[in-house]
Amino acid sequence: MSYFEILGNKYHPGHLQELLAVERGIKPAMRFSISEAQKPLLEMLKKESQKSGMFFIVKNYGEIHKFGSRKNADYLIYAAKSERLAKKLYQYEKAGDIRKVGESLGYPECCVDFYIDFLHSLPVKDGSCIKTFINTKSKPHFHANNIFNFQSRASGSFEKVKMLNSLNASKSYSRYFLISHIPCSYDCSESVAIGRELLKVIKAELPNFADEIVSALNRPFLLFDDFNWIAFNGAAKNKSTIEYEGIFPVRSLYPDDAFKNGNKVVVQKDEIQILTNDEITCRIKKKDEHDGVIIDFT
Repeated sequence: MSYFEILGNKYHPGHLQELLAVERGIKPAMRFSISEAQKPLLEMLKKESQKSGMFFIVKNYGEIHKFGSRKNADYLIYAAKSERLAKKLYQYEKAGDIRKVGESLGYPECCVDFYIDFLHSLPVKDGSCIKTFINTKSKPHFHANNIFNFQSRASGSFEKVKMLNSLNASKSYSRYFLISHIPCSYDCSESVAIGRELLKVIKAELPNFADEIVSALNRPFLLFDDFNWIAFNGAAKNKSTIEYEGIFPVRSLYPDDAFKNGNKVVVQKDEIQILTNDEITCRIKKKDEHDGVIIDFT
């Protein structure tokens, strides 16, 4: 069994494309966490790394993060095509050097700058996705769509991530992404380039999985914040209207019952209207202008 199959099918389905990105040189390195219960994975990785040319460095989670281990995160694993790169990534994270960690993971410089600025502005009530949307000046690209990758926004929001994982327990929707970082905008050219290159590799290696990813990301979203959104099976007619046939089967923390009964959403200045056959069936009052924005990734 290859390390792709080990991680993809049993332990970390959300990191399958990350491993492909590192193995094919699209990214220099990656890191992920595992629990004590997943410890057999460590020996499997060491054995497979000899065949794949990958290097894996394993560290106790508490060695890196002072608050110690958390559920499903007893160990941190740093992976790269060279032992030197894996060690450097570990050293940068242990030192708390966010910029060097981002650079070592192959994130675009503009996105690293964006993330550092975002951290310095915390607390931000809407989270990073709304800030990414605000920075988007042209057509959003589905290659840079990171909305389902809510694990990347876990810092400080572990309970919300736990709730999302529980809501989507039957399937790991957090694996639907082509970039693992938080993009500075949804039209960031460097992020889109990474996503495109990775999609080519996935199509060649795992065509069915590639189709799943594109189908999930290539759609209109109604976004409220990092953990509240509605993904539609439909089309955005303009910046304020989505016509749809149904809701994509992934749950966010936002109540979606009213949307399931409709077939059109209209976002106005002060409210969101849900319509069925052009008749308004529900009105949702907006807290501010960004409390419900349409992002068309099609």
